[in-house]
Amino acid sequence: MLELDKLLALIEELAPAANADEDDPPKLLRQGSNPTFSRIGVCVDPTERNLYLAASRGIQFLITHHPWRGEGFETVESKDLTILHLHSASDRGDEGNNQVLAQLLGLEGVREMVGGVVARTDLALKELIERCQRVLDLNVVPYWGDLNERVKKVALLVGPGFLPIYRFAWECWMDEGCDTVLTGELGRFPVGLAAMRHLKLVDLGHSAMAKPGMAHLAYRLKSRLKAFDCEVEFLDDLYGVNYYTTWFFPHLEDDAGVGRT
Repeated sequence: MLELDKLLALIEELAPAANADEDDPPKLLRQGSNPTFSRIGVCVDPTERNLYLAASRGIQFLITHHPWRGEGFETVESKDLTILHLHSASDRGDEGNNQVLAQLLGLEGVREMVGGVVARTDLALKELIERCQRVLDLNVVPYWGDLNERVKKVALLVGPGFLPIYRFAWECWMDEGCDTVLTGELGRFPVGLAAMRHLKLVDLGHSAMAKPGMAHLAYRLKSRLKAFDCEVEFLDDLYGVNYYTTWFFPHLEDDAGVGRT
């Protein structure tokens, strides 16, 4: 059994709040009445299925990458789950979601840069996409670019990195010499920029990209908590929809990179 303050201290060690965006710190979204915990769950998305599985398996403390917004409310209340949201704190660092995915993809010289990582490789775009499909278990991968063209330098960002709010990151990646971007939420604005700048784009799915890193976090927790007789389980259900179908950020179309050189 492990007390809440000790568990939170361990999570802070593995996914430091200092890694998070200023407006996106780790947060207890629901604190149950249990003072100690013996079964802990980790997931990317707090889907109803993950919450149901957590409840049915006696999990008392659930760590999520994406925030809980009331899914499965009755299940959460009846089982008195405590829910901690990590989000950007779990993306960065030597064993964060960005680094873990880059390493699984066999990228070389991985280093952090502007919220994501940049790395080297020498593959045809088709080969890189096939490798991504194997690692993330994806059947369909939207992309932009010539499948036979070589990929030399990659920018990778777990999350919605194709949204125009990441325009500054794109500019930094291009200045760094990146010819390919791996992230999520592909739409017409980044495609317009890619067409002008001769970039290759691969959309790996907002939630799917975080899965290897969060599974790795569960493994690290499990290793550290053996001495406390705590069990840790990774719950692998994800939200299936990864794309925005409308534009809801005011005035950002003007800053999307379209029409600029």
